[in-house]
Amino acid sequence: MKTEVNITYEDFAETYQLLEIARLNEVLQRHGIADVEIRKAICADMAWRNGGFLDFSWFEENGQKVYPTLCSLQRDKTDQTNVGEYNPTLLVPTSLFAFHEQAADNTSWYFDERQEDVSEIKMGVI
Repeated sequence: MKTEVNITYEDFAETYQLLEIARLNEVLQRHGIADVEIRKAICADMAWRNGGFLDFSWFEENGQKVYPTLCSLQRDKTDQTNVGEYNPTLLVPTSLFAFHEQAADNTSWYFDERQEDVSEIKMGVI
């Protein structure tokens, strides 16, 4: 597996954060929170807190400090039916990217500009 520091990390990370906001919003709606302003505030708070966790935090595992980060794979095969057979590139964050700084903009984009719609983002499962 190759590891790259790649500026495209920022693009995928912002899209990931938008999808997390959308998923949390769907859960809040399913549990009866109808007020869009309340859902927006909860989503903004969670995106900010999760962003700070990914940007600055560490925790101990088996006596060692680990620093969580979000990475993504690019695969060189379009047939992804066998997950174990691919040669992925691991996209890692640059020193310039910060999730917490994107949280407010992404929450506003999702609720205000897109009216809670991320349908233009293509997604799938293997």
